[in-house]
Amino acid sequence: MKNILLIGLGSIGKIHHKNLIRFKKFNIFVFDIDKNVTLDFIDRKIQNDTNFEDILKNNTIDAAIIRAK
Repeated sequence: MKNILLIGLGSIGKIHHKNLIRFKKFNIFVFDIDKNVTLDFIDRKIQNDTNFEDILKNNTIDAAIIRAK
């Protein structure tokens, strides 16, 4: 399993998330500067952290998709 971090959950980030969940070989970690948006997307079986530093510290991330504004 590869761990993918998706940063930025705006309109394009949501499309990336939708596409990533189709692949069963990925654990998807998410982060948005708005904690409430992050909470809407987290899968508690995989991710419990909403703080960016904690996500990086507590998980081995293999790749990241960054959607900056």
